[in-house]
Amino acid sequence: LSLTPNVGGGTFAAGTYYYKVTALDAAGNETTNSTESSATVALNGTINVDWAAVTGASSYRIYRGTSSNNQTVYFTSTSDVRSEE
Repeated sequence: LSLTPNVGGGTFAAGTYYYKVTALDAAGNETTNSTESSATVALNGTINVDWAAVTGASSYRIYRGTSSNNQTVYFTSTSDVRSEE
């Protein structure tokens, strides 16, 4: 899991964000989560989230939180790269 913070163009509040990613197969079975990564972003920044593709995955869940091991929001993606705003 790789995170790249970017300045401007987004809606994030300034702070540190923590991420984990899981893969889902066609039947909706979810893998265990990736290792947690974090990135610090300035006001109105974005974070690019990148991870290694998982064989057999039909989609991914990107979990995000504002404290370590407390991801409270998730998004679904069908590719292995996502830009969070």
